[in-house]
Amino acid sequence: MQAAPSHTQTVLVCLLVVAIAGGLVAWILSTEPTAIRKPSAKQSAMLVDVIPVHGGPARPEFIATGTVQAELDIELRAQVGGEILTVADAFVPGGFVAKGQVLLQIQPADYRNALAQRHSELATIQAELDIEMGRQRVARKEYELFTGKREAAQQALVLREPQLQVVKSAITAATARVAQAELDLERTTVRAPFAGQLLERHVNQGSQVEPGTILGRFVGIDQYWVIASMPLSTLQYIEQPLSDSTTTTAVHPEVRLRNRSAWAQGVYRTGHLTQLVGLLDTQTRMARLLITVQDPLAHHTQAPPLLIGEFVEARIRGQVIPGAVAINREYLRSGPSVWLAKDGRLQVVPVTVATQDAEHAFITAGLQAGDQLITTNLASVLNGAKIRIKKTAQTDDNGEGRKP
Repeated sequence: MQAAPSHTQTVLVCLLVVAIAGGLVAWILSTEPTAIRKPSAKQSAMLVDVIPVHGGPARPEFIATGTVQAELDIELRAQVGGEILTVADAFVPGGFVAKGQVLLQIQPADYRNALAQRHSELATIQAELDIEMGRQRVARKEYELFTGKREAAQQALVLREPQLQVVKSAITAATARVAQAELDLERTTVRAPFAGQLLERHVNQGSQVEPGTILGRFVGIDQYWVIASMPLSTLQYIEQPLSDSTTTTAVHPEVRLRNRSAWAQGVYRTGHLTQLVGLLDTQTRMARLLITVQDPLAHHTQAPPLLIGEFVEARIRGQVIPGAVAINREYLRSGPSVWLAKDGRLQVVPVTVATQDAEHAFITAGLQAGDQLITTNLASVLNGAKIRIKKTAQTDDNGEGRKP
């Protein structure tokens, strides 16, 4: 029978196991790899698009808005009273009439009778004048037979000069009444004061009118106006109408008019900048420009007609800004500034903006021809950050260096 291990042996075995385990732990710890801290993301250069900046004459084209109105716009009113006998076929809204064309006929019978009475009164007074002239001749013969001296006042009485003057004054008044009766009779026929179009009609055949009654609204069709509003700051860059020193005519810059909501793309009307209206818009405090358009209803062209009250856009070409460089407005950054690509770095460059039109900003300082303009919109920008150029676009220039 085998004897059980002694206490000493048990202790020695436990110590041996502990020593072996400790050696294994020490070996494992001595061979563990060392952790190296690295950045979570590798820094890389930003990929951007650039376009070259081109110099050349920079000329803005400002957009103003305005409403079409007629140059000649009147209310036709009756000058005499009576019943309207006839109405012309053209006397309807939208009807076109020539200058002097008959529009309405007011009952003329009463005015013919009044004219006949005035002629009768004039004939009676003229007869009185003939009688008085006969009395004058008799008085003069009697005066010549009298050899005594008389004062001038007595002489005038003897020769019936006051009576003659009264008759002559009566003839003048009667003649004026005849002329007025003729004028009233003529006014019973209402004619177009100029070639134009009827916009509104307020009376019909059989209507009773009085002097001052509105018959309709009438406008001229040879020329329309557009009153366009623009900021005061842009006026210095607009070509103002100039008088030609060699002739008596004036030079009026051309303006293109367009109705974006109603006309097809590329369709426009041509007008001319006539003058600056010397009164600011009371609501917007903007300057107002007078633009004239010939043949507004396009009777002689294929262009769309202009309508009274129509809202249009006016493109007004400005003057060349010396030393300016034009860039697309979306490439102008806050500050104002632009982003340029130089030596693989992004540079934020402050610039001076002379003015802006609907599409472009015109830079007079801080940018020059040959610079590489960054067109990519970046969420965060750091001056001097590394960049990589994806491609170089060509400037979509219009021949005047207006825009990259």
